[in-house]
Amino acid sequence: MDALQLQTQQKGAIIAGVMRHGPAEEAGVRTGDVLIGIDRTPVQDTTQVLNTIARLSPGSTVRFRFLRNGDEIELPIRIGTRPDLTAAQLNNAEDNAAQRRRD
Repeated sequence: MDALQLQTQQKGAIIAGVMRHGPAEEAGVRTGDVLIGIDRTPVQDTTQVLNTIARLSPGSTVRFRFLRNGDEIELPIRIGTRPDLTAAQLNNAEDNAAQRRRD
């Protein structure tokens, strides 16, 4: 997610990717949506989003507000647990990071 300053001076966080079969995808979140609120709290920046989501209880359902194609939508999302990365995923991430450092 990247912080985004919208033309209306409304802040938000653009959704850069959605985990396949995860709670966000199942709720209908799409890449390119702009997250503007979690429950009644406006989104200020990416750090706030990550901290807010980390404090949510797995299994609870929370209303997320998004902008999509200029329209505001609200999606209830059931909070899941953060998946553990497998050793293969960790190795792949490390390989990608090493490649970027060489480039």
